[in-house]
Amino acid sequence: MPLTMLLAESSTIRLSTGAQIMLQKTLASTSRLLPYKVRRACNLIGLDSSVKFGTDSVYHQKYDEESLREKRFFNFGAGGFKHHFWSNIEAANSYDDVFAKQVDVEFDFTSRDRLPVDDNCAEICYTSHVVEHLRDRHVEHIFGEACRILKPGGIFRVTCPSVTLACLAVETGDLEFFKALIGTQRLSTDLTVDVGLAFYISRQLVLPEIGRSQWDLPGFMELRKERGRNGALDYLCSLSWDEYQKTNPVHINWWDEEKMVRMLQRAGFSQVYVSAYGQSSALVMRDTNLFDNTHPQISLFVEAQK
Repeated sequence: MPLTMLLAESSTIRLSTGAQIMLQKTLASTSRLLPYKVRRACNLIGLDSSVKFGTDSVYHQKYDEESLREKRFFNFGAGGFKHHFWSNIEAANSYDDVFAKQVDVEFDFTSRDRLPVDDNCAEICYTSHVVEHLRDRHVEHIFGEACRILKPGGIFRVTCPSVTLACLAVETGDLEFFKALIGTQRLSTDLTVDVGLAFYISRQLVLPEIGRSQWDLPGFMELRKERGRNGALDYLCSLSWDEYQKTNPVHINWWDEEKMVRMLQRAGFSQVYVSAYGQSSALVMRDTNLFDNTHPQISLFVEAQK
């Protein structure tokens, strides 16, 4: 039986321990990240579908056993991520029953509360495609909390959509940049580079279910002339609203390397630097089966060291 069919059926049946081990080994032999639906089925039956056998030795070489045992590696907004050395931090209302059992720390990213994790205990923190769903003030708080919980020398890696690449696509008329990510079936109007950017920056602007059936705003280049690039982007984000975001995780913020670096520096990190896909300074985060695998072709990558 094909692996995908087996996984689909496994979501409704209980596998024996031996069958789970055999299936886990099959998953471990794959050389690329499994599709989302396959990973979802794996999570339903309790399989660690993201981790590959043989990689544990890197963790044991680099980190002490207490950190491994206590899962002092934290993924902010982890979604379907699963690794037995990592702790997943998620908001209580942001995951469904499939992912609920994978959440180690419940935390409202918009509350600005203290994260229930001790100071100076974490080896690594990571967040992927989360900050574009949050306002600047909330991201500043999360960055500060990541810095607080990290050990001196600990690494925080952030990846998210790069507005630099999106603006370049507008300037060059590169409609394919947006078409590949969005798909015209998801839009309420014809896809142009301006509509693509609006969807990319603040998706509420063009989604039909909230009543914005047409793109009725000035084009981005016109806004840019009036407000400057960053001002135009801030204006687009200001048209979205937080209440909708609570139940519909859409983009409401923009990021480029300069903005990201500046905010991480303000959070208290001693070194902040632009990185690239699969090029983390932390060896364990170079595994692109686990990290940096959400739309890397449109993303920026930044790291900070405490």
